[in-house]
Amino acid sequence: MTDIFQVDKKFCCAGFQHLVAAAGERGIACLVIDNGERVAFTLQSRGVAFDDEKNLRAFPDAPDIKINISSESGLRFCPFCGRRLQDLIDAHPEEFRDIAEQHKKMRTIDS
Repeated sequence: MTDIFQVDKKFCCAGFQHLVAAAGERGIACLVIDNGERVAFTLQSRGVAFDDEKNLRAFPDAPDIKINISSESGLRFCPFCGRRLQDLIDAHPEEFRDIAEQHKKMRTIDS
């Protein structure tokens, strides 16, 4: 039996669905944010997975350097298919608010 991937109706394409599902993982992901006034998307790059941050600690003779664990930038259009992301939010606001609540702990910037 073969598992068939199906795009969830609230997403514009499989690429964007996977990007949102990758929230908190090392690499590139999309987080849903809700600042109380509006729901939006932010593209996040993580050098360290969210769940691994607790394992970071200084070690003897460590160089005195700063590292960027993650960074974020707003996202208005799907990077895969070009769809206007506000259209997705307008069609499924409660579902994206629920995802935003799950993503809240992984935010680099408080909104």
